Amino acid sequence: TRYQPPPYRHIGMETLKCHLRSHRTTRAWAAEEAAAPPVPIDDGERSIREALVQQSRITDALLGYAEAVSGAFEALLKAQTALEDGGIYQIDEVATLAKALLQGARDAYSSAREMVAGVQVPLEAHRATLSACQEDLSKADIAEAEMRRYDTKVEAMVDASKRRLTASARAEARLARNREKLQVATHNASVARGCAQDAMHNCLSRQIYLSEFAQKSVTGTAEALHRAMLRLEPVMLNGSVPNTTLPQETSSPKAGVNSFQAAMDRRIIPSASANPFSEDFDKDDSAANARNSSGRTVGTPGQPTKLTSAQMPTANPFDPDV
Repeated sequence: TRYQPPPYRHIGMETLKCHLRSHRTTRAWAAEEAAAPPVPIDDGERSIREALVQQSRITDALLGYAEAVSGAFEALLKAQTALEDGGIYQIDEVATLAKALLQGARDAYSSAREMVAGVQVPLEAHRATLSACQEDLSKADIAEAEMRRYDTKVEAMVDASKRRLTASARAEARLARNREKLQVATHNASVARGCAQDAMHNCLSRQIYLSEFAQKSVTGTAEALHRAMLRLEPVMLNGSVPNTTLPQETSSPKAGVNSFQAAMDRRIIPSASANPFSEDFDKDDSAANARNSSGRTVGTPGQPTKLTSAQMPTANPFDPDV
């Protein structure tokens, strides 16, 4: 069978290690202790801690979101300003739209900056509160672990003193010192636990404020985009931007004037003096009645225009004086 050391030998080794660690010069001789087990917590406190961790993540995300949105609108404003400085308004096809974009970028950036100014300080204060709560929880866990360590140590020393046949004064004094340390550690753990509990409940009560900050951040971004669209919608609805799918003749504003002028030039206006009962009424008299686009008879300025026999006013056959 495998040799197993007696139980008192293990106790003796632990006592020796504790004795070595108690002195500065011999502390390095003792082997490092294993990591202390985590402090057990109940389900209620665990759920609270998970909620606080979630609040911390949301707070950091909202702070980064506000700065990112403001930076995006600032970059757009700088880009539009660079186009303005470069002379984009000299291009008639995009001048109106470029001006609307610049004004919209300015309005959106102003709205985004207002949103950041409204939520940045409260979010940073909430993050500081959450960080302080996490520190209190860490201190409470450390104090709890320290109390458990002294409690285990005192129990081990009490068990060792019971196995001795005679109790030494030195062992008794050492046990008394550790019991005092245990009392101090228990008190510190209670105080730290109370502070941590207050901090957790304080952070939980601020959950509603975090919801308001999130609403302001998202609503502020939507408001910035809406203010930019208010500048763009009139331009897009009025059709100031040329439609590239249409022919060039109809997409240009001057094309409509030219086409109307051409139609007026091609229009044939019958003579006002033509006899509707004449046999030549339906004939083309454009050559004899040449007119310009305004409908006036073409002639030499300052000279009367000679009328042909067809253009002479005819008598009314129904007039009794005829």
